Amino acid sequence: MMRLVGAVILFIGFAVMAVGLAFAFQSFIGIYQGITADPLAQSAGTDDPEREAASEMLRWAMVGIGGAVIAGIGAFISMIARKRRKRAQRFAAK
Repeated sequence: MMRLVGAVILFIGFAVMAVGLAFAFQSFIGIYQGITADPLAQSAGTDDPEREAASEMLRWAMVGIGGAVIAGIGAFISMIARKRRKRAQRFAAK
């Protein structure tokens, strides 16, 4: 049971990491799409779109780091469950 809980937490962590990575790359790609759409930067938009994109990338990277922490906890729980199961099998065999 504990191993299943660890695997579920690990899966959730990987999903959160993937979402953070996808949105961070989407912001990164948005910089270059903006450059190709308006190469002389004559749009009436924001003053510094690169700075805004960088802050958005950092925000989503933090989400990804949070997912990595969750995945690490799930892996640790699964590892502990596996060790406990092997120890129980070893003592049951004696």
